Amino acid sequence: MKWAFVTYSNEAKIKQWVPSECIEKYGVYSTQTANAMARACKQVYQADIGVWITGSFGNVDPNNKDSVPGNVYFSIETNDRIYSRQIELPINISRHQSKMEVAQKIYEKLVEILNIK
Repeated sequence: MKWAFVTYSNEAKIKQWVPSECIEKYGVYSTQTANAMARACKQVYQADIGVWITGSFGNVDPNNKDSVPGNVYFSIETNDRIYSRQIELPINISRHQSKMEVAQKIYEKLVEILNIK
């Protein structure tokens, strides 16, 4: 069984078991929140790997003061270890290009973590 969620609002993240205290303390766009999101994903859905992305893909989020266009965080949790990365995307590329860039970085990290040749 595969699970995936797209959670744009802070409330949706909290409903997916991301602690509100983490968002309040570190901001929704932070390594700490990405880590909490990946951990929640892995634990709640009893998955082998949890992956989560948070960031501003070109637009400023008026609901979160920590929104910086092009600033994206992702976290991967597997085997009780978390791998985190912050990515600075060019702001002059499309939202689709931004998403593809982040997906490629996650793919590369997964290949490294899982030692896939």
